[in-house]
Amino acid sequence: MVGGEVPEGLGLAQEMDGQFDLVFVDTPGTINVPGLVALWRQLDYVFMPLEADGLSVEANLPFAAALAAFARGQPGSRLKQYYPFWNNHIKSERQEFCWALRGAVRPAEHFLFNEPAGVQ
Repeated sequence: MVGGEVPEGLGLAQEMDGQFDLVFVDTPGTINVPGLVALWRQLDYVFMPLEADGLSVEANLPFAAALAAFARGQPGSRLKQYYPFWNNHIKSERQEFCWALRGAVRPAEHFLFNEPAGVQ
């Protein structure tokens, strides 16, 4: 495990390129971080945790939109796809909200889990 800031992560990603089969990078959940876009260009996949509540999702939509643009073939980017997944389900949220949200953020087939735990 190596800790550091996003710009340092970019250098580490470049140094480790081809040396490992799998590398996890934990980044901030905002796009307003210097070096984040350059770091994304070095990644193959991004897994984006989402909490099933309106405020959390609204805050993550710009992040998801930026990832979608990169996954569609940003020049010089290795990013193939991003996958949102339900990280935490709040039982007070309506099931209809969770289902609608799944379709709005990403087509359903790209969610790692089709519904938050406990949603039938």
